[in-house]
Amino acid sequence: MKIAMTVAAGIFLSACATPPNEIKAVPTTTTYGGLSCSELSGKAIQTNSTLGDLTAAQGRTASNDAYGVLWLGLPVGSMGDKDAKQRETEIARLKGELDAIQKARVAGKC
Repeated sequence: MKIAMTVAAGIFLSACATPPNEIKAVPTTTTYGGLSCSELSGKAIQTNSTLGDLTAAQGRTASNDAYGVLWLGLPVGSMGDKDAKQRETEIARLKGELDAIQKARVAGKC
């Protein structure tokens, strides 16, 4: 009985959206070495803005999943948000871009 409960819990939790702070950056092949400091700042602002929007949406989905699993036993956030997995991928990509932009800023002494 305990094993069945553990397996069921694992299935439900694996369907849950990943909280944005747990999504790891994916290294990008894009280099920003040819950009000026102002261009790098603009790119960082734009990327941060997009990342902020996606992070907020992902946070809501993850929170809804947590409450849904707690009260209903179902990850209702992910069930109602067909874009959650794609959003996770985009968040990871944008985090990687921000890392690359920061490295370019340091290398350019910005």
